[in-house]
Amino acid sequence: MFVALAGGASDDNSFDVPGTLAVLAERGPEVLGADAASVVLTPGKGDEAQVAGSSPEASLLEREALKWAEGPGHDCRRSGTRPVISRFGVAGVPTRWPSYTPRALKLGYTHVVAFSLAIETPRPADGAFILLSRSARAFTPETVALGRSVSDFAALLLRRAGEAERGRKLTAQLEHALTSRIGIEQAKGVVAAHTGLSVDASFERLRRYARSHQRPLNEVAREVVQGTADPEMLEPPHAREPSWAKPRVT
Repeated sequence: MFVALAGGASDDNSFDVPGTLAVLAERGPEVLGADAASVVLTPGKGDEAQVAGSSPEASLLEREALKWAEGPGHDCRRSGTRPVISRFGVAGVPTRWPSYTPRALKLGYTHVVAFSLAIETPRPADGAFILLSRSARAFTPETVALGRSVSDFAALLLRRAGEAERGRKLTAQLEHALTSRIGIEQAKGVVAAHTGLSVDASFERLRRYARSHQRPLNEVAREVVQGTADPEMLEPPHAREPSWAKPRVT
């Protein structure tokens, strides 16, 4: 399973989060002797939780658990350290999870173990790896120890995947900023050539037009370079300039 997880790299040798979650959920039951498995990753505020399961039922159970804010995965993410091991539906014992337990029992599962995915990132992030079984003998101490090792390894890969994703986003942002800056510099030159204004005055004209029309500066600059801008943008200064071209009086 470690090889399968490590083999989840994409063509550019970077790990992707959905692929790692899918491998963990799909291979978990086979390697760890469970009947079903699911993985939950909750990145934090503003980001949607990611869920993968060995079956549609297992995935749905954990998605519902997120809404209920209960279940072994929820408890494990809150504790962040020890595995959560439990038996469902013990006679005479109040259930820890009033919504989760009946649903798990309805699916035929009687035992569960959940492991924390301790992912350290600049933004709050946590996850859990949940194994479900219909057998009382499924989760031996050896199985739990192996499950914890698998979870720790998966957490490491998820951390690398998160770092790679942030790197790609930063690169895209920098490329966009550079492209915008180049476009603005080109537009300043076009305005200066048509109007006889200095480069600084040409930039001020671009900026005033964008502000008065409530449009992004880089968008206005692109139109100037492409020759589709408002003709007033390229007219030489004269006594009856449009209101947007006049300096603000403060």
